[in-house]
This record gives sequence, C-alpha cells and structure tokens, in this order.
Amino acid sequence: MPENTIVPSGTEAESLRIEIMRLRAEVLDLIAERDRLKYRVCPAILADYNRRIGQLELEIMEAVLRVGRLRRMIEVLQAARNRGEAPDVEEAARTADSEYRAYEQEVHEKAEEYRNASAGRTSGQADSDGQEDAGSGEEEDRQDADRYDREDKEELGALYRRIMKELHPDVNPDITQAELDLLHQAMEAYRNGDIETLRKIAAVLDGRNIEDKVIEEIDQLRRIRDDLAFLKESLLSEIETIKTTFPYTLKTFLNDREAVREKQEELRETLARWQKQEKVLQERLDQLKAAG
Repeated sequence: MPENTIVPSGTEAESLRIEIMRLRAEVLDLIAERDRLKYRVCPAILADYNRRIGQLELEIMEAVLRVGRLRRMIEVLQAARNRGEAPDVEEAARTADSEYRAYEQEVHEKAEEYRNASAGRTSGQADSDGQEDAGSGEEEDRQDADRYDREDKEELGALYRRIMKELHPDVNPDITQAELDLLHQAMEAYRNGDIETLRKIAAVLDGRNIEDKVIEEIDQLRRIRDDLAFLKESLLSEIETIKTTFPYTLKTFLNDREAVREKQEELRETLARWQKQEKVLQERLDQLKAAG
C-alpha cells in the first residue's frame, strides 16, 4: 500500500451513511414540494385566476375582435359607396377576416389556454362547462389566504411520497426500467389526483426497502453524498424559481379579495364599453347593408 494512502475508518463510513440518509430524506421532501407546487398548486392558482379574471379578459378580447371586424367592414362598404360602386358585403367580410386573422388566432389561443387551465381545476373551481362547483364564488373568497397551499396531505400525498422514496432515480440510481415505468405512472397519477392508481402502484412496491441496501465502497459513499448535496441545492433553486414566476406570483393578488373585485369591476366596465361600440357599429353596418 502506498505510504500516503489514507484508509477510511468504519466511523467515517458510518458518518457518510448517516449523512446520505439525511440528505435523501431532505431531497425527497424537496422533490415532493416541487411536484406539489408544479402539479397541484400552480394549476389551481391558474384555474382560479381564469375563473375570476381570465374569463373577463377573454370576453374583452372577443369583443375587441368583433368591433374591429365590424369597423373594417363598414370602412370597406362606405368606400365602395363613395366610389359609386355597389357595396359587396361578402367581400367586406373577407377583407375584415383577412386583416384580423392574426388577432383572431390570438383570441383562440387565449380561449384554449383558459379551457386547459379549467380542465386542471381543483374542488371549488369552475366546471369544464363554466359552471361553478359548490363552495366557489363568494364562499371561496372567504377562505383563508393560504387556500392554494392546502392539499390532501393524507393518503394522496403519503402514497406519492412513498413511491418517490422507493423509485425516484435521483436517490435510487440502480432502479430498473420497470421501476422507472411505475414512477412515471405515479407522477401522472399525482398530477391528475388519481389516488386509485397510486394505491395500486404502492401495492406493487409492498415489501421493498431500498434504503437497506448496503454500500461498502467509501468512494461511492462520498460520490452519493456529493450528488445528493448538489441535487438538494438544485431543487431549492427550482422551488424558488417556481415561487417567483408566473403563475405562482398571481397568488398574492388572488388572495386579496378587494384587489380582485376592483379588477373584475374594471374589466366589466371595459367589456361594457366595447359591447356598446359593437352595438353601434352593428347598427351602422345594418344600415349600410339595407342602403346597398
């Protein structure tokens, strides 16, 4: 053995194992928190925003589109009359459609975004048909400010964390492809709140205990310790990013009932103005059609 070689003691190996177990527990907690924020909290916030604010924004965009098309049709028909030509309503409609196609696509994308967010609703948010579940509206507004952070931390959360503990490759690098497939199924089930699938996956894992695997190589222990420490910092950074970006940043606004109501009133007034313009323009268009 070379003269400068240091032989690690059993105490060092044991200390590394203890540190690894601690880091694993911390990493698993952080993975669970990250996934909770990504797949439960943020979708709930976005769905709530769209139910209370986004729907009004979408209605305004649709009204702006209709007003723009009406105004352009009127311009085309009036220009034809000024030239002494017979107004062509169909041609005017095609011109308006062509010029507003890009904005119409933007409205369609907004509507699709709204539908997707509503599909990921949680209890108390809007149904897919736009109706509110029991407990929504004013009753929901009276809930505590931290309602988005309240989650079914009983069976759903417990099952998910247990599966992550046994199958997540970041803390169990030697899992099989079949185990990875189970992990992906569990992640999808958690996103969808599918507790039955999580129960079935947990049943498959009964009797396993990955943490009892013995690692003898000191270098391997050090590498695992370092990898877990790096992963911990990465997860902390990812969680911080989630909490400081859209849609999580809407949480403070949505928890301020007065701010939400003021915004809703502002949007309703804006919508009413556009609807009034639309009515006036539609009457003008009807007049031009009749005159033609």
